[in-house]
Amino acid sequence: MPNVFPPENLHAVMDMGSNSLRLVIYDGSDHGYQALYNHKLSCKFAQDVSATGAVGPTALKRARAMMVKFRQLLDNFPVQRLDILATAATRDASNQSEIVAMTEEIMQSKVRILSGEEEAFYSAHSVLSINPEANGLIADLGGGSLEIARLEHGTVTHTASAPLGYLMLLGKSDPRSALKSYIDSLDWVDEHENAYLIGGTWRSIGQLMAKHSGYPFVLNRSLRLNTKALLPFLERIIDGDPQIEDTLTTSQAKRWDVLPTAAIAAQELLAHVDAEKAIVLRRGLREGWVYHSRLEA
Repeated sequence: MPNVFPPENLHAVMDMGSNSLRLVIYDGSDHGYQALYNHKLSCKFAQDVSATGAVGPTALKRARAMMVKFRQLLDNFPVQRLDILATAATRDASNQSEIVAMTEEIMQSKVRILSGEEEAFYSAHSVLSINPEANGLIADLGGGSLEIARLEHGTVTHTASAPLGYLMLLGKSDPRSALKSYIDSLDWVDEHENAYLIGGTWRSIGQLMAKHSGYPFVLNRSLRLNTKALLPFLERIIDGDPQIEDTLTTSQAKRWDVLPTAAIAAQELLAHVDAEKAIVLRRGLREGWVYHSRLEA
């Protein structure tokens, strides 16, 4: 396969998330956010870790097969840089060393296991990639963990992380209380004009609200939602409103069982922040990582 893409700062990021394995190859335009390739595989590492403490053989087999395909693809791209980022599930897995060894052997690159605070830091930079002077509270809800950060005039001033991702919350008898207790413990989480919501489940909720509210546009880089309108819509998702379920896309339908938990998380966060606007981002950890890398270059 010939190299058909110009070798201008191609930057590949493989994200070993709690629910999926994704490879994105960015080109050099628009601060590195034009994706030439973007593909993911559902692997649900966090589900295994929550149940047994380790990523199971079935998930590892699926991940291995996809990594082989990713490596073959990268051999045909003039990629200058490959970063492999591992988050909560790999970080917490009892067989972490096995996962890392397998990944590094196949991908021929080192794995960077991010701490929860680092996840929050780079997620906050995805907001800064859109607005370098942003203020507000950033929350990134993944399958295995919840990251929260605070931005003040373009500076990340606080970061925190807890194993309260939507897959972990599903296993709790009272997920709302767990979330409330955690957010209450962060004395720097106070009122902000803007709350930035990052993560696939929250993106699905934002897209659904836009559809049901008659928004004349789709989620591109971000979607600004009025909090007073969003809160009752979250309640409808928690209640399993069939009118919403009937309008799900194929990808949203795959998340429908976890969207109520994600809606509870959004409710608790917004109750603490009392923000006028909830800004749902399409960007996230990977884009924040690439943006920060460009700043340091």
